[in-house]
Amino acid sequence: MIQRGRTGIRPPPKTGFTDPTKTNCCEEADNMRELWKDTEGLTTVEYALLLALVVVAGIAAWQGLGTQVGTTVNASSGTIANAGT
Repeated sequence: MIQRGRTGIRPPPKTGFTDPTKTNCCEEADNMRELWKDTEGLTTVEYALLLALVVVAGIAAWQGLGTQVGTTVNASSGTIANAGT
């Protein structure tokens, strides 16, 4: 396995155990720079924020509607109970 370093391509170390799942620190820095420059993900973030706003508004509306429905059901059950007497 050949690893890319700051000075170019270098072979893996001769001694010791190398973990193939770990990346070189320079590769991570390069990946972070590319990710920072990438503007395609901005629309995803904007959609996620809009979705969060819709969810919060939906929860608030549902709580208000639930209270109103509960009050109406209680009033109706009281009217029905009093009608039988």
